[in-house]
Amino acid sequence: MNYLTERQTISIPIPEEFRQNALKFAREQLTPTRGRQVYLNTLAVQVVNTYLQMLDIPTDLESSYVWQPYRRLIDDVADLVLTGVGHLECRAIRTGDRICYIPPEVWDGRIGYVVVEINQTCKEGKIWGFLPNVTTSEIDIDKLHSLDELIERSHLVYLRKWLENIYTNEWQTVEEFTRKRKPQFAFRSIKRVRGLKLESPDIVWEIIEQFYPNHSWQKGLPSKFMPKKFNNRCEELDVNNNSNISSELLDILVHLIKTTEDEEIRWTLAEIL
Repeated sequence: MNYLTERQTISIPIPEEFRQNALKFAREQLTPTRGRQVYLNTLAVQVVNTYLQMLDIPTDLESSYVWQPYRRLIDDVADLVLTGVGHLECRAIRTGDRICYIPPEVWDGRIGYVVVEINQTCKEGKIWGFLPNVTTSEIDIDKLHSLDELIERSHLVYLRKWLENIYTNEWQTVEEFTRKRKPQFAFRSIKRVRGLKLESPDIVWEIIEQFYPNHSWQKGLPSKFMPKKFNNRCEELDVNNNSNISSELLDILVHLIKTTEDEEIRWTLAEIL
């Protein structure tokens, strides 16, 4: 398990607008203690919302329970809706705290839990890490997982829905994606698939040929995807440089994902795509 270190936290400035929202919600509460908790909850949610928006992960702040007056009044909630994924709980701690309290009413119905440190002036939030689930009221922040795990989980959910053609207006179908795409697609980061680093198109071909020995990936491939240069695999593909996937290779990936009956192959190729 990959636990966080001090160097892996993410700091997000808290603007005056966020504090005004938090103050408004806090004033609705019946006791000062409850008001303070709602204030911190609201700041934590807005900090995480800002971070996810920076990563282009769709969120729906106003659909979150913490944004609903009656839910704030009766429950200790600090959730953020990730569009099409679910409710992510964003719990606040103060500078110097090593333990984060998770109320039992939010142990279920959450896709995960993020811990956010709010500094003494409430002008900065530091995101410490993520847990996929909790079964206790107190969690040690040194045991949190990397935020990368949250991001990967979110993208896999979106990817699954895309492949199943369950998508919102913001998402393209497989056909629209291949029709409207740019000619070249670069690898956004180095990722391992089947133990191999996705550093170049050659690695993608190597993985494909693990699944389809003797060029069996060509069987059933539409003729429009089969110009002569496919006969010698990627050696003759039109690749501008070693960090880009050609449009032809992308066509093959999408076709194989849509036609294979093997779930392992489908999701491995989806990870590559």
